[in-house]
Amino acid sequence: FAVALSAGLFTVDPNDIDTIYVCGIQLWRSQNGGKRFRQCNRGIHVDFHDIWVNPMDSDHVVALCDGGVNMSFDGTNTWEVYDNFCAAQFYHVAVDQSLPYNVYGGLQDNGSWVGPSRGAAGVRNRDWSSVGSFRLPASDVRGAFLEAVAWVESADHEISRMAS
Repeated sequence: FAVALSAGLFTVDPNDIDTIYVCGIQLWRSQNGGKRFRQCNRGIHVDFHDIWVNPMDSDHVVALCDGGVNMSFDGTNTWEVYDNFCAAQFYHVAVDQSLPYNVYGGLQDNGSWVGPSRGAAGVRNRDWSSVGSFRLPASDVRGAFLEAVAWVESADHEISRMAS
């Protein structure tokens, strides 16, 4: 199996030293001390960053990935996806000169989004809008108070100007 350079975290089951988990693009599990690994993240998002095995119950496993939090209660055979909270991994963020200012963010694997810095009821998920597949936004302060301007770069290094 292959592990991405940005991941590669190894976790040993606290109740069974022969059960080893490895975080990478996929989530891997060995039950024979690392001699053989099998993928164990069927049906959930990829790009794993951490995993926790309950020291009181090895069937209870929590996996953290780019898609959020996933929990298994049967030793990774099935997963529950917890998506009732906001979790995101931004490459970079920028703000424009609007009052209140807008926040632009390039998300890991999920395009770019723009949302307000504040709102009457706080900032909610529904306040954010997709603005394409860009990852590195930067604001243009020369447009201060005239129009909100941001520059964004795509994963393919395409640069675009966005104005509100």
